[in-house]
Amino acid sequence: MKPSEIRQTILDEHGHLRRKIATIEAHLMPSLARLPRWREDLAREIEELSIAFHAHLETEERLLPTVLTDVDPSGPMRLAAMAREHAAQRAALSSIMRHPVADPQYDASLRQFLRVLVRDIDDEERDLLGPDVLRDDSINIDAFGG
Repeated sequence: MKPSEIRQTILDEHGHLRRKIATIEAHLMPSLARLPRWREDLAREIEELSIAFHAHLETEERLLPTVLTDVDPSGPMRLAAMAREHAAQRAALSSIMRHPVADPQYDASLRQFLRVLVRDIDDEERDLLGPDVLRDDSINIDAFGG
């Protein structure tokens, strides 16, 4: 795949994750808490996010090393940072998935996880997926300070 195709694939997945996150955030609105099966619906949405998110991480870990390693001297550092971030995200999601949904702290923990996840997606799009990083040509804009 060309770098632009990899970028678009990952951006499309980010869009899907953002929609899942928005759905979960909507389920966390206090007015919905009174609806029957609210907790069951929320748990199902979180499970769907978990599946989509793990698949997304696997996509990034399969596609990004092929293009980031040689993009510029920072490529290996970017990959190392991505690996650390993915490990932290997996651990946080695993903690959320193990947390009892009925626990009063659950909603706050889930909201915090979702906020961090959206921030991480935004950072990744800026730092790893910009057209200045993933280019189809081999010219590196910053190679000579210009």
